[in-house]
Amino acid sequence: MVNVAGYVRVSTDDQARGFSPEAQKKAITDCCTSRNWQLVKLYDDSGITGSDSLRDRKAIMQLLEDAGNEIFDIVLAVHVDRIARDVADYKQVEKLLKNIGVAIVETSNPDVTTLSKDGRLLTGIKAEVAQYERESMLERQKRVLSLLKEKGRHLGRIPLGFELKDGFLAPDELGKRALDILTNNPQIKTSKFMVQLGLNNDYWKARNLRSACGHYLQRMSSVL
Repeated sequence: MVNVAGYVRVSTDDQARGFSPEAQKKAITDCCTSRNWQLVKLYDDSGITGSDSLRDRKAIMQLLEDAGNEIFDIVLAVHVDRIARDVADYKQVEKLLKNIGVAIVETSNPDVTTLSKDGRLLTGIKAEVAQYERESMLERQKRVLSLLKEKGRHLGRIPLGFELKDGFLAPDELGKRALDILTNNPQIKTSKFMVQLGLNNDYWKARNLRSACGHYLQRMSSVL
């Protein structure tokens, strides 16, 4: 009987790709059943991105420790990028497991094992592709965020006195009052500004609001 350790990892962006923990666990269980393998343990690193350091992933570290105790023969995952999206990390895990006679196997291709040179070549290529896709996705995200920022869309925390409308910052009622005061008296002292807005002697709140209004007015003046 072949003893198997199932490995599951899913980050937020993986959910949309159909890599939910439940889907991965089902694929692992179904594969073991079809091959008459014994699933001895499931290791779950859900919520952790594959680019995180191996040492920051408790389940994979426990898996490697258990592998040294020879409790399983195969590490089964739906894809090699579940092990790691960084090629160097993947190769490190692959080598550690190979040295103790444990193979990495994908549920979609259970006949290919990293204990053979052909298997290592194939899974190595898949790991390279996974890293390339990850890096490409991050580059696309950076370009999109840059374009949104150029168009004036707000990214990040919404400051006091403002709200989002169609992706753009707009003053709420408090913000409108603050802007009116600052427009009529740009040199007003923050302590007096605080009192006029009724901020209950919260100097730091008044200071943050004043700063946010200043950035807003500066941005508006650059657009006009």
